[in-house]
Amino acid sequence: MKFHFKNLGPIYDGSIEIKDLTVLCGLNNTGKTYITNTIYSFLYNWSALLEWEIPEEIIQELQEQNFTSIVDPE
Repeated sequence: MKFHFKNLGPIYDGSIEIKDLTVLCGLNNTGKTYITNTIYSFLYNWSALLEWEIPEEIIQELQEQNFTSIVDPE
């Protein structure tokens, strides 16, 4: 999972990819805590941030064909 940050505490622009083991290290006051708290908050609250309403026809298609395609209608 990859995160991209802009203007996060002392971090002007940066990104980090989270894998099985990710170690974040650096000098004091460089933004490590900002990054870890932001990622934790996002992962802890992500389901409340997104609305997942799956139409009944997609659920039915998944049950019948084990496959579906979801496209943004805009």
